Amino acid sequence: MSTDSNTAQVDYPKDKCVHQLFEEQARRTPGQVALVCGDLQLTYGELDSRANQLAHYLRALGVGPEVLVGVCVARSVQMVIGMLGILKAGGAYLPLDPDYPPERLAFILNDAQAPVLLSQQCFVERLSNGKWKVIALDKEDAPITDVPAEPLRDEVKAYNLTYVIYTSGSTGLPKGVQITHGSLFELGVLASAHVRCDSPGPSNAMYRSSTRDGRSTSSLKSVRVIIN
Repeated sequence: MSTDSNTAQVDYPKDKCVHQLFEEQARRTPGQVALVCGDLQLTYGELDSRANQLAHYLRALGVGPEVLVGVCVARSVQMVIGMLGILKAGGAYLPLDPDYPPERLAFILNDAQAPVLLSQQCFVERLSNGKWKVIALDKEDAPITDVPAEPLRDEVKAYNLTYVIYTSGSTGLPKGVQITHGSLFELGVLASAHVRCDSPGPSNAMYRSSTRDGRSTSSLKSVRVIIN
């Protein structure tokens, strides 16, 4: 991973949430490129709208504060939209590496009691053996395409969960570690980072969180992510 920008330590308001900072950036620079994946580019405005659509759909499924939503997606545009959409709906995301053995995926989903799992069509068959509802974000007729793109009423507070990451379980059963919005800012975050995700495996915190604790997820505030 490489970062090309003049990064600086920034003190963000501790009463803000990760997705709220992103929304502020989207309002300031809606036409600026926020996400690049191959030949596909999304501006802040486009990314914000797509995440809003997903958030509306998730809210209708009962997702809100302290509700976990699994994310089992390869590095892609769908991964970023998925995480933002979950946070905008008020929920917390549960990152899952698609390379995990089926037994580990099932254990984590059951233990976390996640009612919804966001994934991609290539993973649906091996993930559809539980009580959770599986949504393939890359499906052309995905239900979120007909949902309004307006922002939802935000009910999330800094003390609410951002995500839950599970330990490796090397000394026993995997355990979930809960991370709140406020705890991210207590550690400090970097703003205006230009991140390249072109190295093998997870890179930026948004991808790294699939296997370890990536607390700088709040760089969503103003990050230009390139996925190769």
